[in-house]
Amino acid sequence: MKRLLIPVFIITSLVLTAQNNRRVLLLDLTAINSETNNSRFFAVEYILNNIKVPYDVGTDFNNLADYPVVIASSRIKESVLSPTQILGLNDYVDGGGVLITSSLREPSLFSTFGISSSNSTNTVFEITFDTDSDPRLFEYINDDLEKTISLGKASKGTTFYSRQYTATTGDVMGRFENNQAAFIRNSFGLGHTYVLGPDFKDLVYRNLMGLDISAHRTYSNGFEPTTDVIFMLLRNIIRKHIPYTIYPHTVPSDAKSVVLITHDIDSKTAYDTMHVFSQYEKNRGFSAQYNATAKYFVSSWNSYYSPAINALENVYMQGHKVSSHSVGHFPDFADFDLGNVGNNNNNYAPLHTGGVTTGGTVLGELEFSADLLKINPGINIRTFRAGHLAFPDSLVFALQILGYEFNSTHSANDILTNFPYEQMVTKKFTSVKSNVLEIPMTISDVFPVDPMISSNYLQKVANWGIVTRQYADNHAPVNLLIHPNRIYKLHAQMKYISDLPFGVVPYNFEDYGDFWKARQNLEYSTTFSNNVLEVHFTTALDNEISFLADWQQGIQVNFYDMNNQQVTMFHKSWNETQTIFYQNELVGMENNYPMNNGVSVFPNPTTSTVTIDLRVLNGEPFDLILYDIQGTKIVEKRNENQSTLNVSLTELSAGIYFYIIQSERNSFIGKIVKQ
Repeated sequence: MKRLLIPVFIITSLVLTAQNNRRVLLLDLTAINSETNNSRFFAVEYILNNIKVPYDVGTDFNNLADYPVVIASSRIKESVLSPTQILGLNDYVDGGGVLITSSLREPSLFSTFGISSSNSTNTVFEITFDTDSDPRLFEYINDDLEKTISLGKASKGTTFYSRQYTATTGDVMGRFENNQAAFIRNSFGLGHTYVLGPDFKDLVYRNLMGLDISAHRTYSNGFEPTTDVIFMLLRNIIRKHIPYTIYPHTVPSDAKSVVLITHDIDSKTAYDTMHVFSQYEKNRGFSAQYNATAKYFVSSWNSYYSPAINALENVYMQGHKVSSHSVGHFPDFADFDLGNVGNNNNNYAPLHTGGVTTGGTVLGELEFSADLLKINPGINIRTFRAGHLAFPDSLVFALQILGYEFNSTHSANDILTNFPYEQMVTKKFTSVKSNVLEIPMTISDVFPVDPMISSNYLQKVANWGIVTRQYADNHAPVNLLIHPNRIYKLHAQMKYISDLPFGVVPYNFEDYGDFWKARQNLEYSTTFSNNVLEVHFTTALDNEISFLADWQQGIQVNFYDMNNQQVTMFHKSWNETQTIFYQNELVGMENNYPMNNGVSVFPNPTTSTVTIDLRVLNGEPFDLILYDIQGTKIVEKRNENQSTLNVSLTELSAGIYFYIIQSERNSFIGKIVKQ
């Protein structure tokens, strides 16, 4: 093909045009490929919405030169593109453009991508990236579980089809376990190409829909970043080729990450003890999410557990959020039919016997639970999490019908991402997007092997801490689920919060959902000229949206709102390559969530009596409650105007006990060891 006959002045024009336009083009090949669904397009759209750099969608090959980076929505199949379109792609790259695709099949483009062949296989199960080959291209991809990503479980025998390549001029930067090339970068003329072996649909869409080939390496309480690596990799390619890239941060303000404290209230014990958790959270200054089973936990109950109403009102009045955990927390919820709307106390009464529920429907669980939980006029039920994380096929459809905004029924490990995303209406490749935002659950007090108990909870907290640091390094949220039914779990939560790394702060689940929606809806453009980077917003800017920029000294960055008025932004160094620009400071100079603050107990351990120093209360009346390790209340006593308190443990067995000291304005929780 006589590509090089293109005049030099046209090549120069391509480069200059691309430099002036800082937007990415999503080249939609759905129609050209005669695809029967939009799953491939949605996959790349998910990537770009996570990266959140300005981009356009187009189908016209004549406009390629307007963009510095072009991402093909779909595999480029054999004999589908016209000779003119193939020439257009070659000339675009030759003239300085950057072209990204996956599952390449068109031989006429092989030389452009630096390969000589492309073969299909469905017996490869992982990709290992050569992260040392270009540290900038693989920035943030530094954990062993990121350097090698999972495509499926090898014990399944086969997985989806990928392409493996034979490189010529291209640099092999990722290989399958059979040593065949899986990710190649090539320099071609003045431009560059990048090609992945697996289809973007299989790297992203398949995982988010829960249709992967058991690719997760752990189900929960672990780190599984496979999908997130694809987000970071494409973001880094764009950063490499668009100077001074700036994009919205994935967590609010100047935080490194946020921890979303969520509680599933699905037992009588949890309703009885959750006030201790909510009081601690209120005193520490953050809001938690309480997902409440609304009516009964066993089929013999036919009415609300009466103390639940007061407990939920108390939680709401303390500034926490209340959401649905279904009506009955049925273990076979995933098998429920959709049902009909119009469910109430007179016509919805499912019965669970012999391991099977009769009379239950997805709409019934969602609709009736929301009505029951609106015990206070101010409570708005916006969120759902299914018991047992059971996920019926019609769940998202039902959530959308009933106006739910957020769902948290997926385990982040299971769907291989920890970032929010809009769910599809059904778990099919032919589905369409819903308005329901999934914020997956990351870590929890549920450990199927070696469950959390009173004697090992510190080990579990240490595990939470490791996983939290791994996700925080990617600036992903961490969604912690704790059932507030044991006092040692409160101690575990307190220990976890007190040990959070600098920059990781507690944040309300629904508030984070609102932040992410505002981030998704944000539209902006950037220009760079004469060492000035300008960011212009064409939609409203939420005051907690901040920006990470590839910035250096001597570059001025200005932000302008919808009315072209300059927006004041603070900034500080973020890492070796980026600066963060933000409006509100969320991170203080030190961790503001200590386990205890001002109460001391001595001697501890003890053989008989302990003294508790209570001068921090300044004479306030207070209650003392003492629990054993299983959460059984041992002592409850009202005290007045005491600066110290002696507590006798003489009659108690040796072991671990927890104390709660609660006044009108303060509460303190700690541990006493009786020897």
